[in-house]
Amino acid sequence: MLKKVQTLEEAKELLPKFDYQNTDVKARKNRQEVWHIGSVNLDENGDHESSEFFKTVKWLMEDVLPPLKYFKWGDILDIRKADLLLGFNGLNLHADTYLEYLHKGYTAKHPDPNYNAGAFGFKNINDEYQTLHDLVNIEPKEALDEDSFHSIYYHASKAHWIIQSIREEGLRHPIQGVSELIRDKHCMRIHPGSVRSAVFEEMEDPNMEL
Repeated sequence: MLKKVQTLEEAKELLPKFDYQNTDVKARKNRQEVWHIGSVNLDENGDHESSEFFKTVKWLMEDVLPPLKYFKWGDILDIRKADLLLGFNGLNLHADTYLEYLHKGYTAKHPDPNYNAGAFGFKNINDEYQTLHDLVNIEPKEALDEDSFHSIYYHASKAHWIIQSIREEGLRHPIQGVSELIRDKHCMRIHPGSVRSAVFEEMEDPNMEL
């Protein structure tokens, strides 16, 4: 359930607090709650800095979250060559899914406008709604299984969109993630996760900013 804070004081009182030195990402994720902290338009004259949202973000960045490090993908080449970085397995599996269904249809909005807002539909080459499981002769046991099926193709398609966008326009902003040590290896948990992590690894561009 989405929770909201509207002021800096509410954020200080209600947002969960973690010991980032002694807890890993998984431990924090188990306590994860989804919070909406507001939004604001960035004004050239700086008026946005007086908003409660801006004050909340400033407090989170300066007093709550661990320090940020700015670097490029090529800067971690040594630890990748030494097999000290846990990767994302590239786009092999996503490519199989994408090529399997690309000529059969495309991702579309869910046919039921009142259904889960995060769900996807699928239309065939005749622009008719069709379920992906019909194409592979699988019958899902639950609606969630059908959602997962369509989500797999959506994310595989998104990999193509993202790569094309980066090639034509460059990164819109640095890649964002959290690093942690898992046994003797480093791990970058890139947010948003989904297929983006695999895209960045597959492109292998040493100048991409993180």
